[in-house]
Amino acid sequence: MRITRAALAVLSLGLVVVPLVATSGAADAARPPCHDSNGARPGGTVYVAHGVRLSCDVSPPQRLAVTRVPNRATCDDMGGRYAAAQRICWGVDY
Repeated sequence: MRITRAALAVLSLGLVVVPLVATSGAADAARPPCHDSNGARPGGTVYVAHGVRLSCDVSPPQRLAVTRVPNRATCDDMGGRYAAAQRICWGVDY
């Protein structure tokens, strides 16, 4: 994976910190697994801000939650459940 920008965005929710890096269109096959809310235990939630590309792979039994989702229709397109008060789309299809 080649990093095209030096910018590193960090999404921080509670105790969960997921590093997000802007990447080129390089093959995604070599991406590492995403860190999630369960630490070393399997099955946690991976958080990402809407419109930000992940630099890692989400894989079962992990769950994907997208923050800063503008509306329910956008969440519906991602196959998740929308929490309007928090603007989070839970259980997104990945």
